[in-house]
Parts: sequence; structure tokens; C-alpha cells
Amino acid sequence: MTSPADGDPSNNAMAAVNRTVIAPLPLPYTEGFGSYADGSVPTGWSADMGLYDFKARANHGATADMGFAANLYSGNSTSFAIMPKIGPFLSGTSTFSFDYRIVDYTGYANPGGTATVLTTTDSIYLEYSLDCGVTFTKVPGSVITSTTHTTSNLFVNKSITLPAAVAGQEVVFRWIGKWAGSGTSDYWVDIDNINITSCPSISAPNNTTPPASLTICSGNTTTLTASALGSGTLTWYNVPSGGTPLGTGSTFTTPVLTTTTTYYVAEEVGSCSSPRTAITVNVVPTPAAPTVVSYMPNDTVCAGTIVTITMSGTGTIKWYDSPTGGTPFFTGAVISGPAIETDSAYVTADNGTCESSPRTKVKIVVNPLPNVTYTVPASQDTVCTTDAPFTLTGGSPSGGTYSGGSYITGGNTFNPALAGTGSKMVIYTYTDANGCTNKDTAYIVVKICTEVQTAMASNIYYLGQSYPNPTTNTANIDIYVPKTERVVITLMNVEGKVIRTLFEDNLTGHRTLQIDTSDLPAGMYLYRMQAGNYTDLKRMSVVK
Repeated sequence: MTSPADGDPSNNAMAAVNRTVIAPLPLPYTEGFGSYADGSVPTGWSADMGLYDFKARANHGATADMGFAANLYSGNSTSFAIMPKIGPFLSGTSTFSFDYRIVDYTGYANPGGTATVLTTTDSIYLEYSLDCGVTFTKVPGSVITSTTHTTSNLFVNKSITLPAAVAGQEVVFRWIGKWAGSGTSDYWVDIDNINITSCPSISAPNNTTPPASLTICSGNTTTLTASALGSGTLTWYNVPSGGTPLGTGSTFTTPVLTTTTTYYVAEEVGSCSSPRTAITVNVVPTPAAPTVVSYMPNDTVCAGTIVTITMSGTGTIKWYDSPTGGTPFFTGAVISGPAIETDSAYVTADNGTCESSPRTKVKIVVNPLPNVTYTVPASQDTVCTTDAPFTLTGGSPSGGTYSGGSYITGGNTFNPALAGTGSKMVIYTYTDANGCTNKDTAYIVVKICTEVQTAMASNIYYLGQSYPNPTTNTANIDIYVPKTERVVITLMNVEGKVIRTLFEDNLTGHRTLQIDTSDLPAGMYLYRMQAGNYTDLKRMSVVK
């Protein structure tokens, strides 16, 4: 537009202005400056034109090749460079990364040189514009000052997440370098390997790990699962950002874990990634194996002994009948019961999530009870109240003791006079070398024997009347033989026909015979005793 110097708007003329709209460069955008001549401004860029302002410069790159550099000092305290328009940016995360270093001008070398220590007022930063460079705003996180600068004569990488405002926009970026003005050396700012990426919005994966797999016992592994909401690849990490991938796919099997650990999974499409979903594996300590507190009365016992075992451990104590597998047959720290045979139990401690392993073996040695029998000899099974005390025999194994009442004294002497009449219990008890005891019981019949006593006193042969008489199933017959004779006692019917022989043996002294009559029909019977020249006959009645 011409200037209205004469104040007459009628002769004002409008000058034509042509504006070229430049198409933005597509994403991703990379610039390594290797194709430019030393001292040139990259194609599509604009910059201050001073000798030491930002330009492509030889030996200022990350590999000692071409880089983008400016020399800041008192004579060139500010320098800028504007990049070409780039975009449009996508709706997800966009990143601007580059390599840089700041080294003293004096003695400059690449690699090498002296790393510059910036003051609090030195700064290099990046700005962005959404209106084709009319207005600029600092990119958050891009400012390099004394507090954010990595002081090094080697290139370091800086990666910046661009603000959400760039989504859907065509963006112009501007580099600004400012020298402090005092107290700072003359230095070079070298920049290389610019890389701008923009990603679509990718939703974080869903954690589909079953709850049972999220809590494990120490020393175990588990498998985590996730599902992608898009078509990208699931990638697993052990850090919330950055790091090295641990694996890919919808499942990930952890290494053996001893502490609670968090893993992260992201859906990745090329270089673009979703936010990472955290999946925490809760690792529960495995309880220590339980220990035996006591065996009562001992861990070696006789069969049938009540044994009480007390265990010590964390949580619930479980008892198994095998070293692995199976279900507990008992729970609790104290178990009690009769010992039947030598056997082992296997015990664990369970804290509600984890069970100790391996199982603690608990063993009880059970010694069998001795096989004890007591058979009353025929000479002792029926005695008279007037008989003299006698030594009990018939217990096996030998070496035991007899008991049953006050009529047994000294552990082996039976006194008929103290016993009184009737069937008297005699208990034979034996203890073996293991300390295990068993017993057997039998009975001795004690009766009043007037007639037989008379015969014995007179030392004459005697055949007593059977008793009870009449009888049903059993009858007793007392006999006495004054000297050793072959004695035969036969049972006959009333006609004198022999039915059976009741006794036949050499005998001296008194004997009470017990006769089984259970198989005899009811009726009258005769029984006869023959001993040497002695013969006697008596009657016996059987009723049913």
C-alpha cells in the first residue's frame, strides 16, 4: 500500500502482494545435515546471516561430519534458525529428539575440545508456531540451561515430548541460542540428528491376567496376559518408560520372582507406542518348613500307644500321607492318636497363599506287641480249696508275671484257700526287650473237694460223682490215683456199650476232668474208671 502523504485518499493506490503457500514436510522428519555445504543454511530453513550464526558446518556433527552449529559469544550473543513447516501432526504422542553438545571455542575439536559450563543465563531452546511463524511458544522441556545441560565434550541426546497443542497442526519450529553476556566463555553449540515423529493415539492395552496369576509364591514364575485394542504389537517392559523390551506378544512369562515386581505392556505400531499398562505381580514369601517341637511320649513306641506330635510353623499346619500331591488328612499344630505301625507323615506350613516345600517328614517307629498266650495246664485248671499254694505255669513267652487278685502272690503263686470257690481269673503279662507289654487271660476253677480230699488223705483210688448232675453241656469228674497207673475212663450207655473214651493216660494224684456233653442226647449214661486192679462205675444224667 502507498503512503497517503498528501492526505488525499482518492489518489491512493494498492500494491499487489503475492504470498506463496509452502506445503509442509511430511512426518516423520529427519535431518542429519550431511548433504549441505559448509556454511550453508539447509533447504527450507532460514537463519541469521552472520558469520557465526546457525549454519551447516563441517566437523560439527555427531560423527565429526557435517552438523548444525552456531558460535555464541559477546559479538554474537543471540542466534536463531527457523525450520521448515512440518505436519500435520497426529493425535497421539509426538516427539522431537536431537543430539547436541556445547564446547569452548578455544581449542575446538570434534571429537574432543573443552566442555562448556553454562551460567544460569545461558540458554538454548526450541519454540513452535501454529500460525506459520507469526507467533512462537517455547516447547516445554526443550530449554538447555546450566541446570538441564549435560556438560560434556561428547554429543548427548535430548528427546522432548511435544505439547498436545500440535495435534492436527502444521508446525514451524525455531531454534534460539542466547549467550550470557558475561562470565561465560566463547562457545560453539553443535546440533545433529534431528528426528521428529508423530504417532496416532493408541489406547493402552487391557490387562487380562487371571487374578490367580497376579499373586504367586516366592521362587516361582507366572504368565501375564494382555490384549491390544488395535492391530499393533504388544511389547513388554520392566520400566514405565524407555528401557529394553523383554518380549512381545499377548503373553509374557516372568523369570523366577522373589519380590513383588511390576511389569509394563504397550501396544506398538512401528515407532509409535501406547501408554504402558502396569501389571504388578504380588510375590508372597513362602513359609519356612515346619519343625517338630515334641513327640509324646517318644518317637519310638509300642503298638497301640497314644502318641501326640506337636509342630511349630507359620499359618496353618497341614498333614499329608505322601511327600508330594494328595490332600491333607489333618490340619493343626498338634495331632494325637494310637500308633498302629511304623509310618511317616509329611507336614507343611500354609500362610493362606503359599505352602512350604519340601514337606517335613515326621516318622514314628512302632514296635509290635509281643505275642503272649496263657494256657492253664490240666493239672491246674481245677483245684480244691484245700490244695496247697502252687506255682502258676503255662504263660508264653516265659519270664512274665501272673496277676488277677489277692489269691496270686509273688507274681506266680496261686493260693486256692485265698481264692475261694468259683472260676478265678488269672492274667499273664509279658514285657519284651523293646519295653512293649501284652497279656493273656485264663481261668482256674476252685471247688470244695470233701470226698476226694478224704481219698487223698487215705491214699486210695477215687472216682467222683460228675457235677453238675444232671448236666447239659459240660460235666466235671474228680479222680485220684495214689500211684502212677495207666488210667482209662470210658463213657457208656445204660446197656454197657462204650460210647467214647473220656481219658487215657498215665496219672498220679488228683485230676479234675472236664467232659463235653453237648453232643450227647438226653438220657442216663455210665462212666467207668480202670486203673491197675481198680475199677469203679458211676452214673451221669444229661438233660437238654
